[in-house]
Amino acid sequence: HSSTSAMGGFLPWTWVFRLPALVTLAAAAAAFRAPCVPLDVATPYQSTWSCHDNLTDGSPQHWTGDSLEWVGLLRVGSTVYRWLGQPVLDLPAAVQKSVEVRPTTTRYTFQAGSAEMIVDFMTPSFGHDEVLVVATCPITTMNFTVVRADAPVQIYFDMSATAATKSDKQEVVGVREVSDTLQAVRVGTTEQHVLGQTSDRSDWGYRYLAAPSATKATIHSAAELRQAFVNGSYAKLQDEVAPKAARELALSVQVDLASSSRIYLMFDEVVAQRF
Repeated sequence: HSSTSAMGGFLPWTWVFRLPALVTLAAAAAAFRAPCVPLDVATPYQSTWSCHDNLTDGSPQHWTGDSLEWVGLLRVGSTVYRWLGQPVLDLPAAVQKSVEVRPTTTRYTFQAGSAEMIVDFMTPSFGHDEVLVVATCPITTMNFTVVRADAPVQIYFDMSATAATKSDKQEVVGVREVSDTLQAVRVGTTEQHVLGQTSDRSDWGYRYLAAPSATKATIHSAAELRQAFVNGSYAKLQDEVAPKAARELALSVQVDLASSSRIYLMFDEVVAQRF
């Protein structure tokens, strides 16, 4: 009561009849499209997902369903493409070749002109009971890798200051922080209602965007940031640190990408709760 398999072993006859079903399941798994793809999920307050077929089909979303304005641009030689977020400045979208969702990493592969680029969104996962201090470090790493290109490549990314608020009308203030190896820009509400909000969005704490010290990070209005990158004048921009409505500011970074580089997304809750 056995059947010889193609591998030279033996399978019970009952398994022979199950093989078509297993093949069907395997095909379905290969074609599976996740309803939403994790991008920055280190904490509930920064839990950001892409719920589109392509990363360029629209803005990412907070887990509550609120749209979060993130935009990513890519310069290959003299041509600028969009690789993340909603359409801006009539720029062409890079072609998304693939997306892979792994246990702690989401990997996108794009083609933009002669450049093939990989973007990894990596959020480490640790057991809170084993390594509480490390597990509560709310950091997501975005890693950029140029697989091939026949022209210089620059990466641009911005994140609206509304990522640090529960309402886009709340007043926020930006700050720059610098170390020997990193530069960071951060934004948070001026009022800081610690543990006082009634929303699933943050009402206190600070949203950070950090990058290696050799790169350029800036706090400014999103429209001016994007236009400056397209025009090649991004490096001349100065920070806007005066209090403004959250919808009027964005954290941004420009990276010259010879081979690979990374930036860091973080949310400092200042006071956190463990349930």
